Formats: sequence, C-alpha cells, structure tokens
Amino acid sequence: MIDQYDAVARAAAAKVVLAAGFCVLAGDLGTQLVLERYGVGANATSVDAWLESYNGGLSAGVINTPKNATYPPEWASDPYVLAPDASPSLRVDSLVEGMTFPSYVVGEGAIVHNLFGPYDARLLRRTFAGRAQAVELRVGSTPQQYAAWAEFLLAHPRAWPTLTTCPAPVLLADGSWRYKFVARGAHAPRVVVLTGRGDPGYSFTSVGLAETALCLAGVTPSCASDLAGVLTPALATNRSALVARLESIGALRVEDGELDGVPAGADKEPPAAVDAGLGALLTQMRAAATTAEQRAALAALLGRV
Repeated sequence: MIDQYDAVARAAAAKVVLAAGFCVLAGDLGTQLVLERYGVGANATSVDAWLESYNGGLSAGVINTPKNATYPPEWASDPYVLAPDASPSLRVDSLVEGMTFPSYVVGEGAIVHNLFGPYDARLLRRTFAGRAQAVELRVGSTPQQYAAWAEFLLAHPRAWPTLTTCPAPVLLADGSWRYKFVARGAHAPRVVVLTGRGDPGYSFTSVGLAETALCLAGVTPSCASDLAGVLTPALATNRSALVARLESIGALRVEDGELDGVPAGADKEPPAAVDAGLGALLTQMRAAATTAEQRAALAALLGRV
C-alpha cells in the first residue's frame, strides 16, 4: 500500500491511515507523548514501549492475521519495512523489536515478547521517519502481563467459548490495559503510562478507529494534521487534540510514570517463577473447564496463542 499509494495520496491531499486500533494507536500516541515530554531539543535517543497489562479476549482478527495476511520478503528482517524512504541517518535499529528475548532491562526487570510488538514497532518507525526522529525503539512485555492475563481469563470461565471470536459482554466490561513508554537520552528518563478500561481489542479498537475517522473528517476541532499520504495515526492527526478527545470520553488515561528502580541483576520476578506461576494458572483453567464447549474453547485458545 505504501509503495503503490503514498505518492498518489499525497498528490490528492488525501490521508490514508494504516491502522488505528489497539495497540498500534496506543503505541503511536504513547511514544510521541513521551518524546514530547522528554523534550524535542533534549535529543532522546531511545524509547522503550512495554505492554504491562492486557486483559481481554483474543479476537479472531488477531488469530487469523498471520494466516491470511501477505507480507513482502523483507518483512521479517527490515525494521523500516513500513518506512522505505527513511534516510540512512534515521535507520538506527537493526532488529524489528529492537531486542532479543528474554532480556533484562534495568528499571523494569525481565522483558519478553509482546504479542502485538512486531506490528507496533514497524508502524511506529514510520512515524519516527516522518518526523525525522533518529530514535532506537524496543518493544516488549512483562512476564507478569501474561500471568495476569491468564488469571483474568480464569476468573471468567463462562466466557471462554467466546475468546477466539467476539468476547462475551463480561470480558468487554471487565477488561483493561496498561502501556508504559520510557524515553532515554543524555538527561533523566521520562515515563508516560497509558491505561484504559474495557477489552483492549474491542473497546479501545472500535473507539480508536471511530475517533481517528472523526478527527480526519474535521468533526473533532483542530484534530487533523496538514500531512497527506499513507500515514500513521500520529502523522495524520494533531496528537494533542486526539489524546484530549480520547481522554474526555474515557477511552484512555495519560499519566506521568516512574521507573521501578529495580537494581541491576535483580529481576522483579525470576522468569522460572513466572513460568511456574503461569503453568499453574493454565492447569487451573483446564481443571475449571467442566463442559465440552469450555474445553474446546480453551484448547483453541491455548493452541493459537
């Protein structure tokens, strides 16, 4: 799409937004917010994006994307595959997710793969390139996030049959998410945390798509940017106006955060303990699946994640 339609869209003064659901929209807004708060003139050289909480169902769209989507050959190896025109000076990353897993990060602890991270990272770098930001990006998740997600699902066994289709109303209502962003450079790090209520993949995604469209249509005042082409949400919109709108309707909350201050060499929770805890939760989920429908839904979920 970028290769074929970016120039066409720019010539027509049109905006084509690649994606605006969870967690691309949250990631795009969060990275730009933390860079702004670090200070544009302060030269932040890196941004970390850690998904710390994801409580909700697993949509059929997420499950089927790897199976049904097609990708160019460089998709797996080029961190800037969605920013093909990025200059060499802006290509500061060599790995799509910016790191290997598992890793230890001072101030955060153990970091593992984020289910949505590779998609976020590619798109966020298009924003970096569009804003001439030479920023190293790392995306990941905490092991505790997966343990908490399993515990959340364990607490709603009657909703399991809907996990891989459309979550039951109880999951839509009781879900939540938390995404932390850390900017680093020559000065003290800055931390921004975005949080939201409701199932992330449905509640925030639907609202994010609708509000981005209303922004581009001019319904939300002073919300659309002056750029045209195939864009990310942060390039297509006035980020401050869009964030203010999302906050005003309760779609997200923006907070200044802090690093956890974990000393080097001391994980908040050893990966082995996390694995054991997650395994125990999955054992409980299997034991709690008392009907054939629940067992089938649980098997489908565990086989696809």
